[in-house]
Amino acid sequence: MRAIALLLLTLSAFPLMAQRHKLTVNAETPEGALLQMIGQEAEGSPRRTAMLEGFVEKHGKHESAAWVLQQLQGAYLKANEFDKAVSVGEKLLAIDPMDVETSQGNLKAAEGKKDAGLVLKWAANTSDIARKVVDSPQPKGEDEVEEWKRLVDYSKQVDIYTEYSLYATGLQSTDPKVRLQLFKALESRSPNSQYIKETKPLLFMALQQTGDNAGALAMGEKILSTDQTNDDILLFAASQYFDGMKDKVKAVQYAQKLVEVLPTKLKPAGASDADWQKNVNLKSGIGYWMMGLVAATDSKWQETDKLLRQALPNVQTNNEMKAETLFYLGLANFKMGEPKADKVKIADAYRFSQQSAAIPGKYQAPASANVKAMKMKYKLP
Repeated sequence: MRAIALLLLTLSAFPLMAQRHKLTVNAETPEGALLQMIGQEAEGSPRRTAMLEGFVEKHGKHESAAWVLQQLQGAYLKANEFDKAVSVGEKLLAIDPMDVETSQGNLKAAEGKKDAGLVLKWAANTSDIARKVVDSPQPKGEDEVEEWKRLVDYSKQVDIYTEYSLYATGLQSTDPKVRLQLFKALESRSPNSQYIKETKPLLFMALQQTGDNAGALAMGEKILSTDQTNDDILLFAASQYFDGMKDKVKAVQYAQKLVEVLPTKLKPAGASDADWQKNVNLKSGIGYWMMGLVAATDSKWQETDKLLRQALPNVQTNNEMKAETLFYLGLANFKMGEPKADKVKIADAYRFSQQSAAIPGKYQAPASANVKAMKMKYKLP
């Protein structure tokens, strides 16, 4: 947020551009007389605004019409009449398509309306104009160079402002689809923007919320390539690769990083100690559970046993995970104990299998069958 404050300070301190549109007054004409009267009114006063509107209506083709439209847009923005500000801005841009200040005025109106679609439109339009100005050749006339430099510097600042506008509007939006549009537009137009780093986790969340798991995984891995401290992204990435055993190596890689990172993380501001510890325990449990089941698919029974014992205390609130964990703990201990008739391992296998068999679900029947087989073979009670 400090970067935003610095940007706003920079923009507010940046020198205002000289009036782009000139005022020509011939007091001997009706148009000139009206312009003189307008000049005598206080800026922002309703009377002055009404007179400006009247001038446009009666003398829309006058050489000072662009100046009047510029004054009107400023008045409408100050009065929060955003639709009128955009309408006037469009008329002025039809006269002067390179008027970066007017296009920014329309962007500010779009922000005032909290209309994300308009923000997208006018951020793009304003940025396009600003970049054309920046890329424009330096004039040959010495008397024009100083003004050209000021306009180029101003346009650079305006272009940065369009990045901030997309970022800030995305932050304010509660609609993940809108956030996606705004943040993707920012990344597309300005991939090196100072705001990109801050938008990535929010873009990841928006992709998740809209059901684009493939997009969320791609974004998540992009974030993790430089910062592996986001436990939510680590958990998501591990889960995506674990699901259907799409990539066991990556599933274990991210799950392992998850259980390493969680104990080192600081409790977020506002969270209670109990809630934070519950969060850490649950995510750690899922991490160990995934690694344990991957080990089981590879018949690595000692590793399965070690990992699932670490998972078990933290999956108690999810009966399906609990039953599966107990089932594979039973299987792992049986596989380790059966060759040498290790009574301790067999006893653990029997106990874990009994506990799994007591939980309704898909592991109840196979766990019950294992209990029955061990009971008969080892004469267990």
